[in-house]
Amino acid sequence: MTFRPHYLLELVILGILCRPCVADFPASAPSVAPPATQPSAACSIHVEILAQQSCEGLGACQGASVHDGFVYLYGDLYQKDHQSGPGVIRQYDFRPDEHGIPRLTYTGLEIRLTRHGDNLDNAVLNIIDDGLAVQGCRPEFVRHGDRWLLATADYGQLNNAVRLYDPALLADAKSTCAPGVLVQQFPCTPWVQQLHWIDAQGLLIIAQNQIEGRRWRLTPAYPWHAECSADFRSITPDDEIPYPTELEGFSMIDREHCVLVNSSSKENVSIARLVMKDHVAASESAR
Repeated sequence: MTFRPHYLLELVILGILCRPCVADFPASAPSVAPPATQPSAACSIHVEILAQQSCEGLGACQGASVHDGFVYLYGDLYQKDHQSGPGVIRQYDFRPDEHGIPRLTYTGLEIRLTRHGDNLDNAVLNIIDDGLAVQGCRPEFVRHGDRWLLATADYGQLNNAVRLYDPALLADAKSTCAPGVLVQQFPCTPWVQQLHWIDAQGLLIIAQNQIEGRRWRLTPAYPWHAECSADFRSITPDDEIPYPTELEGFSMIDREHCVLVNSSSKENVSIARLVMKDHVAASESAR
């Protein structure tokens, strides 16, 4: 999808790292065991930051994804004039250091997303104008019954919503305004940066900012829970994460731990514990 240049990058990364790309998208959802306890619509979440670290070589880090036990961080490499340059993905192991502090360790695998030396070789299947978005966020595949949908949202101040698109129609569309592409939408609060789907819980984590470019916020939404409001603006978020910087991305690492990233040159990665209050223990991971 074409939002700003790095949002096109993030859709491609999504296809590479998170789910099959839309060209070979599964006709039906894989078998997923139901959670031991059905989630409550009144569930709240809280993030406990365990450690921070600086991960180099990512330029302005833009997001995170977990695949086959590895953590992938991606960003825009700076050019000489500090404008955004080619995209980069780096692979990390997640393990404690000698003091038992959880950390990401760079494996040495780096992927430069270039095309003819410029952008995204062998990855772009289609470029779609997201005409319904204010400005797009990092998208995510979510599952409704046996159907996978592509969810995105808005980094804007007004008319924000989580929108669910039909990926089969999107694969050949020129715009998200095309008939049938938009399946459903839920109003949400502003400044959404990344979406993360926890399949075992039917839970969508909305990673966003409290104000433009500042202060972290995570909002837990159950799009199809019988008791959950279809207006995500009514959900109580976790606003108690004590960092004034711009949250760029979020992903669960395992059942307990998550990674949050920002675009700063130092301390751009935080490892945290996600705690769910009122019912099931933290963080079933969909990865």
